[in-house]
Amino acid sequence: VISLANGLTLILLTFLPSLSLHLSADTATPPRGPLSPSVHDYELQDIHLERIHFASNPPSHPLTFKVDHRQKLWVVDQLKPAINLVQSRIKSGQTSPEKRFQIVIYEDLDGKEGYETARIFIEWTEKHSDLLKPVIFVDEGLVYLGTASGLTVIHDIDQDGKADLKRDLISEAEYVKGHSPLNVTAITKGPFGWIFFTSFDHDLGHLELSPSDSGYPASAIFKCLPDGSSIQKIATGLNHPEDLIFDAYGNLFTSDEGKETTRKPRFIYVTQGADYGYRKPDHQEPKVSPLLTYRSEALPQGMDIQRPFQHIEILPPGRSKQSSSQRFIASVSGKLSKEIHAFSLIMKSGSFQLTKLNQWNLNTSPNEMSLGPDGKLYMTQLINTPDSNQTPGIYKIILPSERHVPSSIHTASILRADLSKKTTTRLIHLFQHPDHRVRTKAQRALVKRGSSTLRALTQAAKDPYNAMSRLHAIWAVGQLSEYDREIAGRNDIQAWLNDLMKDPSSEIRAQAAVLAARMGDASMHRVLVERMKDPSERVRQMAVTAAGKLKLNGVLETVIEFIAAPDNQHPLLQQAAFVAMADACSEDALSTLAVHHNPKVRRSGNLALRRQKSNQTARFINDDSYDIMIEAAQSIHNTPIQNALPQLARLHENRKVWIKKFESENEDTESLSADAIEMLYYVYHANFILGKAEHLKTIVSAAGDQALPGSIRRMCLQWVRSWVSNKTSGDSPDETHNRSASKTILKQAAEEWLTSSDTGQQEIMLGYLEAFGWNEFKPAVASLFRTFNAKPETRASALKLLFHWEPEHIAPYLNEALISNSAFLRKEAVLIQAKMDPTDAVAHWTERLEFGEIKERQEALKELGSLLDRRVDAVLLHWLERALQDKLPSGLSQHLQQAATQRTAPAVKKSLKQWQTANRISPKKQ
Repeated sequence: VISLANGLTLILLTFLPSLSLHLSADTATPPRGPLSPSVHDYELQDIHLERIHFASNPPSHPLTFKVDHRQKLWVVDQLKPAINLVQSRIKSGQTSPEKRFQIVIYEDLDGKEGYETARIFIEWTEKHSDLLKPVIFVDEGLVYLGTASGLTVIHDIDQDGKADLKRDLISEAEYVKGHSPLNVTAITKGPFGWIFFTSFDHDLGHLELSPSDSGYPASAIFKCLPDGSSIQKIATGLNHPEDLIFDAYGNLFTSDEGKETTRKPRFIYVTQGADYGYRKPDHQEPKVSPLLTYRSEALPQGMDIQRPFQHIEILPPGRSKQSSSQRFIASVSGKLSKEIHAFSLIMKSGSFQLTKLNQWNLNTSPNEMSLGPDGKLYMTQLINTPDSNQTPGIYKIILPSERHVPSSIHTASILRADLSKKTTTRLIHLFQHPDHRVRTKAQRALVKRGSSTLRALTQAAKDPYNAMSRLHAIWAVGQLSEYDREIAGRNDIQAWLNDLMKDPSSEIRAQAAVLAARMGDASMHRVLVERMKDPSERVRQMAVTAAGKLKLNGVLETVIEFIAAPDNQHPLLQQAAFVAMADACSEDALSTLAVHHNPKVRRSGNLALRRQKSNQTARFINDDSYDIMIEAAQSIHNTPIQNALPQLARLHENRKVWIKKFESENEDTESLSADAIEMLYYVYHANFILGKAEHLKTIVSAAGDQALPGSIRRMCLQWVRSWVSNKTSGDSPDETHNRSASKTILKQAAEEWLTSSDTGQQEIMLGYLEAFGWNEFKPAVASLFRTFNAKPETRASALKLLFHWEPEHIAPYLNEALISNSAFLRKEAVLIQAKMDPTDAVAHWTERLEFGEIKERQEALKELGSLLDRRVDAVLLHWLERALQDKLPSGLSQHLQQAATQRTAPAVKKSLKQWQTANRISPKKQ
């Protein structure tokens, strides 16, 4: 069996060097730890799958699972009858029914790698019809369950394997009515004991969570205490985050489908306050400030990943040489994905980069993965997989020659053990263990003992020889300080933290800054300011973040200096700075930055006010820098900041002044930059959102303004129609829209639009007139039809509208169309004739030629060629023009030649000859 504590390391050595985790230091001190495992080379063909045997109540459709520290399997199983109903309903196009799930606990009693007992822990019904699978996180007696409906914690109080208490931390009933489900897709636990989870970014009512910046169902990452309190949003703008994972240093990463239409996978280093840019695809895609969107480029070019990582496990490191690399293993989402990937993460310029990505094919579709305490890798096979030789179940990855690795057995025994009886010294010694799960369990055991362990923890955190011990000791002190607020005020703790801030290791200095913020220790003011000038970018990032959380005196001036410093121009540092501003400063203080001479400071001030959802953001929408201006507009529009929308909408009045900031050298409005067009979108859409009569007039004016780009004019026309037809988007409050006034204004514009030279305007207005039945505009429509220099397509639309209104009076217009110089207009006239007289042979075969299948079209050409009716010539001329433009559908060339050859009209003969000459077709060739 592959042992991931050491054994899988042996496999990965085919691809990866054996790497160790260490803390970078200004004065290097060699870490000490366990010896390196023996090195073996194995061929990939040695790897195969072995299905796990369940003696009782085997899972029929396991969706996800976890292996706990006692080697128990916690399996989320979808009950079979519900599965069958879902599949039958989907095939018939019906809405899927409620689905039944259960969590079953399987236990191996005899240690022979089979599972003899099965207990149903809990059953529940999921009412949402989507196929989102539940996710679970098992945490020593607690089970966190994430579903489409919310996040729930389940307690087994008497430890009998059955749920005793179920409590919703976030539920469907708690968010605003009308929103879609919460869709919790990932759950994990951070180094300070907080629960992290992903969910749609909705306003969760009394929980006071911020809504998504756009109001669209992007996903966000949240954190809360284990009891569900103190919920905070960490980052937003994710599409479909698949998993959350912390590395050995407490950094959070997520895998996401990406925001582009191609959904290019992303592996993201998550930072506080970030917006990763995804919005619902059928809405306007917003520009997002690079200060908000910075992330590690985790999938460099050339790495062929078609789908995001679905589940990720961190692997225990080897210790053969120094490196800052960390190793992971991941499955890829999607039924056709059969790979498992191994990769490393390295820290680079304060961020991270994914390197040494390798994969191997398991000849199956792995879904969920879990690393057992004994180092074995477990995985599930996807439901409805196309593989005929695999069935849904739970599997192990097997390497026959590696069945018992001593270090794996040792790790499993520690994870199963009751650490409450271990001495404090022994528990701190376990901080040196290469497996992060052992270190975490030891940390938890020490925290449970309370402040009596403080002395030992503070000593461990200062031991320069045990790198990982230092981190876990710091995190444990942080957890204790949350339970006992008096700890932060103790002189000895303050002195200890001050020493850590000056430690030779840059990672320890960074972690000390994080701890200072968590403890709320304002005495760290001076040393934090020093650390904001630290040689390490990572330390500076953590220090400025801590300064913001502590709300230190003079923090605004300090952060302004930080922003302007040449060494702090990395987007990650600039992002940390504006988050610190938002945390520490009042909106009045931040609004004064609108006149600051440094554009970087103004930009950060605007983004900080955006984070606060302050009306003062409007002070930046007239900034001299167009990128700050557009970010301010985006903040007001997308958050939205309702009270600032009127100021954004009024930018229409002085558009000719500010648009110059965006203009290119070419004065053609269609050559305006994408930023300029986006800015115009925000201005006019703000009018649409506000929705009163004066705003409608602005929209109508813009729709007819030839100085605006066509894309903006067309959008304005669509908004006008949505008002008039009483079909508004969710961001347009119906009660503020005067429908009667909307129709009046639109009617006033109708005559102007119909006589406009803008074909798009004419076409949209004709559609409005047909939709609303405004036949009082018949004279204007008739005049448009008889405008001979108008586009044939527009004249044809006018003709069809006249026929729609008064078919009994269409004859004179139809006769004019039949003798038109435009083949397209003549063809449309023939089609209208087909509707008027279904027995008309020419009209019948013309309609077949236009809309029929290939054989029907061939038959239509054959029949039309033989009819003694001059209208046939108009039809064939249209199709010959299409042939000359290489737009003739395949399979019609020979039949069109034969039909045209039978005609005597000079125009048809001339067009046929042109086509034959252009394509070197012989007139005699059939």
